[in-house]
Amino acid sequence: MNLRIYTLLERLLYDLQNLWRKALLLRQRTFFGPEYTVEKVAAPVMDNGFDDTVRYSHDQVVTGVKPGSNAEKAGLRNGDVILKASSEWEAVDDENMHLVYQVRRGETELTIEFLPRGEKVPCWQYVKC
Repeated sequence: MNLRIYTLLERLLYDLQNLWRKALLLRQRTFFGPEYTVEKVAAPVMDNGFDDTVRYSHDQVVTGVKPGSNAEKAGLRNGDVILKASSEWEAVDDENMHLVYQVRRGETELTIEFLPRGEKVPCWQYVKC
């Protein structure tokens, strides 16, 4: 392919992507009406503090507890068996909701509660004016 045509096509694609992003952002800014605005904020990431696949495993044995995570600070340990847990899906929508785990460690049953959040990352959020 001719280099000049390739460069023109590349530039056209770039321009179309930018137009799409701007149109998307403008549409999103008015999605909830004129009384809301979109602001860039730093929000904490949902983080259980241990290997996420544990919740979907047959035996529910905790592995991969992250050092320094809220789960570790609350007392969750590798090898704990999850007997019962509050809804992670609700905690995704509410950044202040604590997760409560009923676990068995050896012969002892424990209740462990913590805020499933990690580092803050930049994101866009609707804010009422």
